[in-house]
Amino acid sequence: MLKLPWHSGLGPDLRDHRKASRTTQAELARLTGLSLPTIRPLEAGRGNLDSWRTALEPLGLELAGRNLPAGDSLGVRVATLRRRRGLSQRGLAALVEVSHPTVVALERRGEGRLSTLERVLTVLGAGTYLARRGQARAFFTHAGNSSTDDTWETPAPLLEALHSIFGRFDLDPCASRRSRTRVKARVHLTAEGYGLSVTWHGIVFVNPPYGRALAAWVAKARREVEEGLSCTGPGPVRGYGSVSAIRL
Repeated sequence: MLKLPWHSGLGPDLRDHRKASRTTQAELARLTGLSLPTIRPLEAGRGNLDSWRTALEPLGLELAGRNLPAGDSLGVRVATLRRRRGLSQRGLAALVEVSHPTVVALERRGEGRLSTLERVLTVLGAGTYLARRGQARAFFTHAGNSSTDDTWETPAPLLEALHSIFGRFDLDPCASRRSRTRVKARVHLTAEGYGLSVTWHGIVFVNPPYGRALAAWVAKARREVEEGLSCTGPGPVRGYGSVSAIRL
């Protein structure tokens, strides 16, 4: 069963922005017309999306993402990213462990739970955060098209052995740009495409890049393990770095 990180990022992000604006929960409740018992769960990553959007408005916040495409609505943005990842609505629902109608409601009407949205964005590698309206940080969406490629090529026999054990991986966060689909994974990202900044989830194919990205990869893997991930799989492979799988 796919296990996603239990902690919320968007909830605490909302809380931090509220505190930075020197707005109390009671004041935010008054400004939005929401009750305190509604505000408090939102800051823990719980509650419905209508209330969450209402809470963002007086703080001048919007949802941004390193890999989240632009769109007229949240649902359109989620649907666009899902298609880019090559996932069907049913496939995404299975990964997030929700019903197909739940994904349909999110994409078509922007309805659902904040916790579900966060799980969906995690699986899709959206790299989301809250930003002041119109002040989202600029990211190079085509960074993955660089002419250089600092990825290891896992030997085919070893890759076949890993596939025989794990089947299809949930995420390959540092896929090679030259052969991105060589590893059987539901979602492929690259180190330059923010595979090192989004939350890793499920069973992850871990094959480190070399060069300048190696230190960032090591730091990322360490943070994931410190947050409760466990590692399994082969250890160092002579001439090819380490190949492991992380099961969340």
